[in-house]
Amino acid sequence: MYCSEGNSKSSIQRPITDATKLLEVSLNQIVNKKLLCILSALIVLVLAGATIFERFYGTTTVMDLCYHNWWFVALWALLVVVVTISFIRNGKMSFSVWILHSAIIFIVAGALTTFIFGEKGTIHLRQGLPARFFLDNTSSDCYSLPFAMILNRFEIKYYDGTTRPGDYVSRLTIVDRNGEKQEAVSMNNVLSYRGYRFLQGSYDDDKQGVVLLVNHDPWGMWLVYFGYLLFSGGIMLNLFLRGGKIKQWLTNLQSNRQSIPFLLGAFVIAGVIVPSYVLLRMSYSEKYLQPVLQSFWLKPHVWCIATSYTLFVLVTLNSFVACVCRMRKSWLELENLRMISKLMLYPAIAFLGIGICLGSVWANESWGAYWSWDPKEVWALITFIVYALAIHDEKIKWLQNPLSFHLCLFFALISVIMTYFGVNGFLGGMHSYAS
Repeated sequence: MYCSEGNSKSSIQRPITDATKLLEVSLNQIVNKKLLCILSALIVLVLAGATIFERFYGTTTVMDLCYHNWWFVALWALLVVVVTISFIRNGKMSFSVWILHSAIIFIVAGALTTFIFGEKGTIHLRQGLPARFFLDNTSSDCYSLPFAMILNRFEIKYYDGTTRPGDYVSRLTIVDRNGEKQEAVSMNNVLSYRGYRFLQGSYDDDKQGVVLLVNHDPWGMWLVYFGYLLFSGGIMLNLFLRGGKIKQWLTNLQSNRQSIPFLLGAFVIAGVIVPSYVLLRMSYSEKYLQPVLQSFWLKPHVWCIATSYTLFVLVTLNSFVACVCRMRKSWLELENLRMISKLMLYPAIAFLGIGICLGSVWANESWGAYWSWDPKEVWALITFIVYALAIHDEKIKWLQNPLSFHLCLFFALISVIMTYFGVNGFLGGMHSYAS
């Protein structure tokens, strides 16, 4: 008996279809919401433990054993794989949510690219002497630049009538095959040349030499920046689109119009009053700002962070009221308060995320790296992850209970307290000037 062409094709397609179904079932078993929650919780615990470990054993040790170790990189790579597979499985995801979550993939992929291919180091320049070799920070190896650099002059600019430094400026000559070029490097003024970025580091005691930070990361930085752009765009779309979550929750809250004045007051306090107070206090207490703080990014970064932290505090107070209502068996009020918390929670996470992105760009302009695993950065990231889990309550079974949801938000404030007070008072780091 001979098989027809149609029977032959069906016999080939059947195993392919079966294999596809088997792969889909396997992905559903391996990658699910529970795994994503467990992985996120594990990352939070690792990050928190690393900051405390750094406090007692030093930055170099924690970098070697954790942040720059293969298992830590693999942990983040696993997160990207899980998020990507979740994308593939979830075909009903809206465009704005798709953009928001794809930003995570680009950011982590960019960070991984920086980790593998990026070069960071220092170059020591003495006045009048050409130099073209820089020392790698991680391997202590020397690498050659495709051009030479000469320090012409280093100067410290002071605030008028004081001895407080206002800026540090290195006047340079770049020498390559195309000739010579005059350049300058100062705080928050990065010199970019042929794919290399140079930032002001330190200076010699005799002021005849300087140490510049060297960064060569042509791909990773732009992948991360593109991820930041996607994240900010996804946030805006979710906030203002007709089918966005904020519009949906406001519709659900229309039956309880007494909550509207409270929400408006909360946003005025968090978005206007508190950030204005923080910025005014900063301007008065630091009449002569440190050079690193003299940046365009200072005000938008501080405004976003102050707004988010204030909203988190208001969410916690709202959750406390909800717990009291639970004691009085007021289940309807408990659900209304849950909706109020979500209406404040989403903008809080949005402002925190954008604030972290702005701070990252600022750090890249000041310190030569968009992320340094400084304790303040790490705890801001922990706070973002903790509250991001809470905003996915519709997909996490135990958070679908209103009481569990409010208890989660109540204890989540611990991460905010650690970020704002714990880092400044106990952990220290590059952000210690904020204390």
